[in-house]
Amino acid sequence: MNRKKRFSKGQISAIRATGITKVVTWQTFHDFFGADGRLLDSVDDAVLIFQGGFDGDELGIHRIILDRPITIVGDYKILEAVFREIAIDIVSGGVTIDGLGLKASSYLGDLIRVQTSGVTLCNMRIEYRCGEESSDAISIHGEETISDVIVRNNRIVFVSHVPDDTHHATAINMDNAKDLVVEHNTIRVSIPALFAKNIRRDYFMMGLNAINALRICEAESVTVTGNSVRVMVNGSGKKYISCHVIFIAGSNAIRIEDNAITLKDTHTPQGSIIAICGVLCGYSRGVQFIRNRFDLATRGGVSTGGAMQGINHTDCNETEIRENTFYCNSRGPVSAIFLTSMKGGRSDVSIVKNTIQVSGYAKDESPFALVSGVEIQNTVASVLNNSILVSNKNKEYHSGFPVVGVGYVQRLGGSVSFDVQDNTIRTNGEYTVFTENSNVQNVNVTGNHLTAAKRTGDDSVSVRTAESVLIENAGRRRSETNQRHMPWLKKIHR
Repeated sequence: MNRKKRFSKGQISAIRATGITKVVTWQTFHDFFGADGRLLDSVDDAVLIFQGGFDGDELGIHRIILDRPITIVGDYKILEAVFREIAIDIVSGGVTIDGLGLKASSYLGDLIRVQTSGVTLCNMRIEYRCGEESSDAISIHGEETISDVIVRNNRIVFVSHVPDDTHHATAINMDNAKDLVVEHNTIRVSIPALFAKNIRRDYFMMGLNAINALRICEAESVTVTGNSVRVMVNGSGKKYISCHVIFIAGSNAIRIEDNAITLKDTHTPQGSIIAICGVLCGYSRGVQFIRNRFDLATRGGVSTGGAMQGINHTDCNETEIRENTFYCNSRGPVSAIFLTSMKGGRSDVSIVKNTIQVSGYAKDESPFALVSGVEIQNTVASVLNNSILVSNKNKEYHSGFPVVGVGYVQRLGGSVSFDVQDNTIRTNGEYTVFTENSNVQNVNVTGNHLTAAKRTGDDSVSVRTAESVLIENAGRRRSETNQRHMPWLKKIHR
């Protein structure tokens, strides 16, 4: 893909000198665009340089349509170019928008609608406060699969107050697309936490399908890298509410790398149930989470009610979670990585060299009061070389509280095999590694430094009813079966 950079003042002067460009101001706007917002047939310039402010109400146009290859440059170094209350439809390939500002505080539908391949959006300043109607700041979606779109180095502020999840509200929506790059953007999103009732049955996950900062659905080869993505909760439904940063479903070869993923909830009152998730990822193959920083916090949460999860991983395969940092802070159940299945599918996941710090609140012996670093359900998992710190804020200690570093605590069915090797795990619960489920098959817990509230080493590991178990920490082997080598591990690391 052609990764265009921002035009400098000198480059703009050089473009002018070629004679293939023209400057657009609000006085000359209608020399280039018709009353319907389309480029006039007489406009055959390769580059249009916009200068100054363009008010949709004054111009009588609230949406322009780019239906041929063209480059639009906001000449911000001479006179800042800003569209106010004007949206953009892109229906032709070969379109680049560089350095333009967009501001809207009324409902315009999707502010930038990319409906074709071969589009670059870069160095833009986008602010969209769209009220209670369905809207995206940038929508990449068309009747056919869209490819080769770049969204780079933009600053996006998106505020929505949709009343329920029959609406959609995202900063960047990528639907039925491939070969996309979203990099080095600063994205600030304010959305409500809502009850998830409009759940897609083909991608059945317990969360919001289309109210997120970033949405990736039925996409392939998408790279999201070097972005700062922050979500704030600005309102909530009445009960069983949830809020997420990134949604991924039905997609292949997705790379989430070097991003700061933040969700701060100061809206939900203490003692209220809320489900918070950094990334809700399901029914996908080949998703990679590499060197991201997850920072999630809420005042809400109650023991056994709702949950906070850095990554919720549902029925995915060939997933890699490597060198990420997780900070998760809640007054209720919390897991940095939650691996589960809603349809009985079997997943395989590699979790390597992550730093995990979770703090939650458990005051019940119910498995749904879970406070853990990694929860593994219906999954073949490799958990290697991680640092995991798990803390229960409840000062009252009870051996039955489900506070663990790595485990299979919630008995939801499906078989589990996992290798927990060369990790440092500390908890203030009874165990560091814990399973209590008849569907556990192969378990290998070796070479770890393990410390629980009252147990250390092998004594802090409780694995029950597994077919094959090897536990050997601090140089002391506690139990072993004839099956010392696990073929499924070779497949994960191949």
